[in-house]
Amino acid sequence: MKKKWIQPRGQSCIDVPLIVRIMKLVTLFLFVAVMHVAAASYSQSTKIKIVGKNLSLGEIMDRIENQSDFSFFFNASQIDLSKRMDISADNQMISKILDQILTDSGLTYTVNNKLIIIHKEDPSPEFRLL
Repeated sequence: MKKKWIQPRGQSCIDVPLIVRIMKLVTLFLFVAVMHVAAASYSQSTKIKIVGKNLSLGEIMDRIENQSDFSFFFNASQIDLSKRMDISADNQMISKILDQILTDSGLTYTVNNKLIIIHKEDPSPEFRLL
């Protein structure tokens, strides 16, 4: 025997507040996902131009900060900002430029949002102290 839904006139069997709540959550999740992708892609797609001879590391960092939205964070006692080098980077990604200027210096970098953190290279995992 089949059950028949009996409902008063003008009302439906659908739980409207539940559907509205689900729609709000889906909208929130989509917004967060889109914003995350937009933030992550800025650091990967930003290209700048730096060309110069005998530039100090500090001057190169200043040029990167002026041409982009990035800022640098580092311990001044660990980094020689007066180190001079020639650089020719025409429309290159910031990661390539940083790789070029930090080679053979014992330094590496980490990009966190729009902050570039320069620090000493970690020792290999077997020598790392816990």
